[in-house]
Amino acid sequence: ALIFLHGNQSDLKVDNNRDGFLDMPLKKQVNIFNRWRYEGKNYMVQFGGKAFVEQHDGGQTDFDHSGEPQKSPYYGTQSQSKFAMLFFKNGYTFEGTFRSIAAIARASYHDVNWYAGRHDYRGINEYFYTNIIYQDILRTTDHNIKAGVSFVFDRYTQQFNGTAYDRKEQVPGLFAEYTFKRKKLTLVPGLRADFHNLYGTFISPRVHMKYDITKRGALRLSAGKGFRPANIFTDNFGVYVNQRNLALQRDLYLPEVSWNSGISFTQNFLLWARDASFSTEYFYTFFENQVIYDRETPGLLAIYNLNGTSYAHAVQAELSYEFVEGLELRIASKFQEVRATLSGQERQVPLVPNWRGMATLGYETQNRKWQADFTAQFTGLSRIPDTKTHLPENRRNVKSDPYAMLNTQLTRRFRKWEVYAGVENILDYKQPNAIISADSPFHPEFDASLMWAPVNGRVIYGGLRLKFF
Repeated sequence: ALIFLHGNQSDLKVDNNRDGFLDMPLKKQVNIFNRWRYEGKNYMVQFGGKAFVEQHDGGQTDFDHSGEPQKSPYYGTQSQSKFAMLFFKNGYTFEGTFRSIAAIARASYHDVNWYAGRHDYRGINEYFYTNIIYQDILRTTDHNIKAGVSFVFDRYTQQFNGTAYDRKEQVPGLFAEYTFKRKKLTLVPGLRADFHNLYGTFISPRVHMKYDITKRGALRLSAGKGFRPANIFTDNFGVYVNQRNLALQRDLYLPEVSWNSGISFTQNFLLWARDASFSTEYFYTFFENQVIYDRETPGLLAIYNLNGTSYAHAVQAELSYEFVEGLELRIASKFQEVRATLSGQERQVPLVPNWRGMATLGYETQNRKWQADFTAQFTGLSRIPDTKTHLPENRRNVKSDPYAMLNTQLTRRFRKWEVYAGVENILDYKQPNAIISADSPFHPEFDASLMWAPVNGRVIYGGLRLKFF
């Protein structure tokens, strides 16, 4: 059995850049998680639940979050969320065979209310998912099959700015997967069919392949198709924190459909008699349909289904090395090109950096009583939506600045508890003039949605974790 309880509250108003807005939202949150697990000779049962309540308050420092936002002369934001979830897993293996059957179920309830200035959203999501999986071999363990059925119930009862956007999804599905293993090669083709009550039938093929080039090196290939109904009001809350005119396409519930493919190579090796590994990967994603959040026209936020192309290329490399026992260095770098048709023209998707880098150095003593971590994160350029028609003081560069974030944490563990302390954003880097027209938040050019870096500066923290069992 496992019980996890966590709570935090932050009531300190911080405005270090003196723009009249909170650098960090005021937060209240309580989480509880409980899991039970039982294993018998041929079967396993696991069940539990999770629940949380949280509230985030943002906006101008003088805004009263206990009042009515529509009547306030100040600009405010608030997000309230109540969530409860139950889950169940059960598996049984037939004695003397490779045959097994498993059942999975999950049910959740999520109540979300938020507002940003004059925008207001209220929604309830009721969700249920179940999945039954059968697995066996075909003659030998070189050939494995997996098949099953699934069902999804997903209901949204929601309003945005007083207009209802309710929907109820019911999606029965079938799936099958075949695994072939032969010495250095593993091949896993699969196919699933989902029968959506609103959007019809979706056929989603996929394939994975692994080939052991050397004893410690492997090449992997993958390709597949997926779909996901989008929820524009909870998927991307940040795009509404502005005074742009809003243009919503009515049939936005058409699901997002994408094709994904990738190739990766991993090599483990010894360097000066110590373990090391190197990996590199490339992924390509192409969207048949996607919800587009278009901010290319100053003063307008247009949300519509893709009418053109949308794709992403990503290349990543990672190196890890253990200098001595317990001391490990990891370095990673990722280049990406993310483009989509925005306002009738293919462009780089805004606020998506073209490069990210990371270096982590971690040390843990042999008795695990002490742990120290240091992380350096690097973020490259990203494109900023057009502001050239704004007032001179409200114009911004067309590209963001590259920047670095340094973080560190030290942890001391005891038998039933542990204490930790750390510093985030050691260099105290902040995005300059992050909010457009911050001194006049109801001006048509006000925009707090073009964030590409932190605004809250250096954070020093500490905490205590207790183990009751």
